[in-house]
Amino acid sequence: MIQTVSNIIMRGGKVLTRNTELHRKQGDMDGACAVYSVMMCLLRLGYVKKEDLQVYNLADKREKKGKLLYELLENNGLIKNGFGFVELRKEIEKHTRGEIEVQRKAPRKQDTIVQLIADLIEEDITPVISVDWKLGGAHALLAVGFESDDEDMITKILCLDPGADSPEVSSWNCYLEVTTTDTEYPIKHVAIRTGVKYCKLGDLLIIERIK
Repeated sequence: MIQTVSNIIMRGGKVLTRNTELHRKQGDMDGACAVYSVMMCLLRLGYVKKEDLQVYNLADKREKKGKLLYELLENNGLIKNGFGFVELRKEIEKHTRGEIEVQRKAPRKQDTIVQLIADLIEEDITPVISVDWKLGGAHALLAVGFESDDEDMITKILCLDPGADSPEVSSWNCYLEVTTTDTEYPIKHVAIRTGVKYCKLGDLLIIERIK
């Protein structure tokens, strides 16, 4: 015998309550994509560990790392409108001085941003990048690679997107395709099961560990 609460039905492969989709995934209710992207970057740098990010593992606020984790993951709670990169850079600098170096860059031209991302990737740096959607809103991702054509023109930026499903066959789960079909929003965001969205590149956070 199975007993469930009332007012929940399955229809069209979705869980509904009062004709409203019930299930939410990361990104639906908060704008923490920038924080997730920063944490992926810090994981890659070895500054944080997997256990540091577990839900019930409280940050040790006596350490610089613990203070940063507390500020970003616990103190702010539900981040409805997301973290701006200016604010995020200040928080990282404040809590990791002498351990982490962070820069924010905001080139105006799209091709300049694309080339900067590729240059950083070639230097083995994974920048946190922001995009502004054509239909409104913004998002943050971690750039992990790029693709170029036979003439060395950059055609795709390969990313880890905290709002998309985990990759299964590659080290990225989405890519940003550089197009010429829209002069204002010349980037095509492509990810499994999220469809295609047009956007433009915004600012970058360049995060490095001080040796």
